[in-house]
Amino acid sequence: MRSLYAIASQFGGPGIGTTSRHAAEGLFRAGHLAQLMALGFEKTPVDAALQRRVRFWPDGVRRFVGDAEYFEKKNRHFDKAVRDALSEGFDTFHAWNSQASEAVAEAKRRGLRVVIDRASTHIRTQTRILAEGYARYMIPFQPPKPEVMERCLADYDNADLVTVPSDAAFQSFLDQGFPRDRLVLNPFGADFREDAPLATQEDRSTFRVLFVGQLSLRKGVLDLLHAWDRLRVPSKQLTLVGTPEPALEERLEFWRGRPDIVFAGWSRDVPRHMAAAHVFCFPSLEEGSALVTYEAMHHGLPMIVTREAGSVAEDEVSALFVKPANPAFLAQALLRLHDDRDLADRLGRAARERLRAYPWCAYGDRTAQTHERLVSPAKSGAA
Repeated sequence: MRSLYAIASQFGGPGIGTTSRHAAEGLFRAGHLAQLMALGFEKTPVDAALQRRVRFWPDGVRRFVGDAEYFEKKNRHFDKAVRDALSEGFDTFHAWNSQASEAVAEAKRRGLRVVIDRASTHIRTQTRILAEGYARYMIPFQPPKPEVMERCLADYDNADLVTVPSDAAFQSFLDQGFPRDRLVLNPFGADFREDAPLATQEDRSTFRVLFVGQLSLRKGVLDLLHAWDRLRVPSKQLTLVGTPEPALEERLEFWRGRPDIVFAGWSRDVPRHMAAAHVFCFPSLEEGSALVTYEAMHHGLPMIVTREAGSVAEDEVSALFVKPANPAFLAQALLRLHDDRDLADRLGRAARERLRAYPWCAYGDRTAQTHERLVSPAKSGAA
């Protein structure tokens, strides 16, 4: 089998750069990877002869042209480069949703089997959830441009298989009428280390809660802050690690300057923050499967998350699940973990143990199996 894997990002970089790295390395280990295309490459065991860099503007240009224009131009530039590479001949083509839609269509015309990676919910579900969330706080919402929506939907139509990382994302496709037999559930993973700094429930003189991620409406930051105001405990501290979404800058000013809330900004040392916290809270409205939840589990940090966050934790076993967009319910969960130290300790320990079942190498192996399923369905099970 000859597989082309394409990712319009820095291969091995943060976010989908990390995810794509482990997927492509799985294809490489299985002997299927014929070419890997990306905007740049971090260190990887993938043979350098298989790597093909597509050069584009540096990321700093986003400050001058804006995110929307930058990503649109980047994807179109990358799309053309990948489409031209298809002339070299492959059996399967793996692309990320909306990043190479013309190449996807060309691959189908050439008879390749296509895998589309969707790291979030169905584009229509995502748009609806976010529109409702912004309306709830009376903040203007910018929906995806029509051409972005069209590319996403065209990719779904052209895909032989769409791979998603969580039950919530999987269900969103079913809700939109997408065939179950063309969906693959492939959770993300983590590099488990026995020496990772562990959170403890000691020193509860101040109840310390942590959030890590963009301070955005999508990730539930406003809901968390309103829940925090409802939490009545003697001493508490909420640390928000991440940079604000521009649309929330003014709203967040209401909570700045308070001794019980720390706006820590972007940080290179997230493990230190996690080891110092008592609870990790991530009440996202919509995700695929937030990598930060895997990281919290790795540090044995008890979590409060929504099902929509896409965590691999289990409700009441290795995390507490709450409904999204419900600050009152979220405040109750925070109070529960404040009052019950044994429960918090049990959830954190169970979360770390559960994470052992989700190594990144397994994610890569399942990616390879997904390609094998397309080329030799009788010889491979569902991923």
